[in-house]
Amino acid sequence: MPYREQGQPWPTTPDGQALAFLAQLHFADLPVLDGYPTTGLVQFFILDDDLMGCDFDSGLPLDEVPQTTYRVLFHPEVIQDEAALDLSVIERVWDVLPHDPAVEVPLRGYLAQDILSANDRLFDGLVTIDFLDKTEGEDGEIVGDLRFYACGDVVTLASKVGGHPDFTQTDPRGTEDPHLLLFQLDSETEWGVMWGDAGIGNFFIRPEDLAARDFSRVVYHWDCH
Repeated sequence: MPYREQGQPWPTTPDGQALAFLAQLHFADLPVLDGYPTTGLVQFFILDDDLMGCDFDSGLPLDEVPQTTYRVLFHPEVIQDEAALDLSVIERVWDVLPHDPAVEVPLRGYLAQDILSANDRLFDGLVTIDFLDKTEGEDGEIVGDLRFYACGDVVTLASKVGGHPDFTQTDPRGTEDPHLLLFQLDSETEWGVMWGDAGIGNFFIRPEDLAARDFSRVVYHWDCH
């Protein structure tokens, strides 16, 4: 059940289509992460269409993509009095979402170190190794081991706040793009979450917007195999 105060409208597209509730993070319940809120609640809503609310063809820079088919809302103050809250939800049959909004999955956070994904926009510049190198012998074995750890089955943290985002395809950010990871929701079969073919959903925010607690320009992206 998404947090909603009395009188607050349900998020919709400009033409009135209801967005589906995806997730919400209550920062007071999460470990303190440098630069991220310690109080308040952020919510994520997406459109139930073939692209799950993501616009892959806008051609706009990330910070210019309008939140029309998705929405990120921030509540700096969280009201505990249920009498002041709207406890109703949108009850309907959803078609192609990565999850079932009627199924509750409590999120719990813990602090952990993360590693840079081989698909990250900064990876090639930081790791100057040709992973297509077919060198034989001991040097070739070293490159092969590095390829395995960087591009293979060593998994970065799946669903997370902050840290290094992961992708099944490519990073939508350019090398000079300052956007940070706000929230990553991976395909989690035990939670009933599946982005297409074992994909990953990401929400990005500019550092200055995060510092100002301004979530109006958060950018949404997902990809899959």
